[in-house]
Amino acid sequence: MKLLLILLIPITIFAKDVYISSNLKEVKLKVDGKEITIKREVPTIPKEYTNKTLVGKIAPMKIDDEIETIGELEVLDYMQKAQKDDSILLVDARTEEWYEKLRIPTALNTPFTLFRDKTTAIEELTLDFGVVAKKDGTLDFSKAKTLVIYCNGAWCAQSLQMIKDAKYSLINLGYPKKKIKYYRGGMQSWVVLGLTTAGSKGVIKD
Repeated sequence: MKLLLILLIPITIFAKDVYISSNLKEVKLKVDGKEITIKREVPTIPKEYTNKTLVGKIAPMKIDDEIETIGELEVLDYMQKAQKDDSILLVDARTEEWYEKLRIPTALNTPFTLFRDKTTAIEELTLDFGVVAKKDGTLDFSKAKTLVIYCNGAWCAQSLQMIKDAKYSLINLGYPKKKIKYYRGGMQSWVVLGLTTAGSKGVIKD
């Protein structure tokens, strides 16, 4: 019994001191007037991020010389900044079904499929991304938002379709590359690290 208690003590201590980074334990945000807390807990990893990842192709760490690839700490930093700065937007590029099940809190769902068609692509740019469509048919990107874009993970091409590969992708339509941030790890890295999620299968339920 004494040996068992000795083994349990460090586990208990560790469980009480789970930090996101060396000096950050949690991040408090407001969503639709309600306060939520992003923190790390023992993860429950959905099967979509364990036995169904042998699809697609692994994306390179750098998808363009002018587009920054970021990790979880940078995503959290942008999420905090977006609370007071509406020129920053966290974008979930996956289809609605994926988004409804599990997502990063505060993310706006903008399915990559919208960028297969010029009309729907431009509608999205002007509706949510701060772009202005001028009378002469050109697009004004002077007030375009900084987009933090993610999908399922490094093996998933949905965010890459939105950013560069679809016929009417952000880049093809002229979106400023420096205002695009690519979260390559996506939902897979987010859930593996035990970070708070939202959705029907998330920690924060709809």
